Amino acid sequence: MPEPHPLTEAWTYNGAVPGPEIRLRQGERFRVVVENRLDEETTIHWHGVRTPNAMDGVPHLTQAPIAARGGRFVYEFDVPDAGTFWYHPHQRAHEQVGRGLYGAFIVEERNPIAVDRDVTWVL
Repeated sequence: MPEPHPLTEAWTYNGAVPGPEIRLRQGERFRVVVENRLDEETTIHWHGVRTPNAMDGVPHLTQAPIAARGGRFVYEFDVPDAGTFWYHPHQRAHEQVGRGLYGAFIVEERNPIAVDRDVTWVL
């Protein structure tokens, strides 16, 4: 934003806003170790992806939040459905998403159709 608005500190996944594009093939196993370096708790919700309940990232309901300043959590599940999804926190999402914690989660078909170009836009 231009003056007189102050700069807003971005929070990132792997140093990028949006976070890195995650791309898998239908039926593959997804595994990521999340280390929380924020000064507050967080989770990751895999929006639209059918996951085991314990991997859904809803704090205090399907998992305990990942502790601030070094807490870790392993998300691991098979991706059954092809589609374009996204990931984001459910812990204080109004601020964490607003500061940049989100990204594209794409599951390609087992036998994808031929295309000239595949472009991902996250707005």
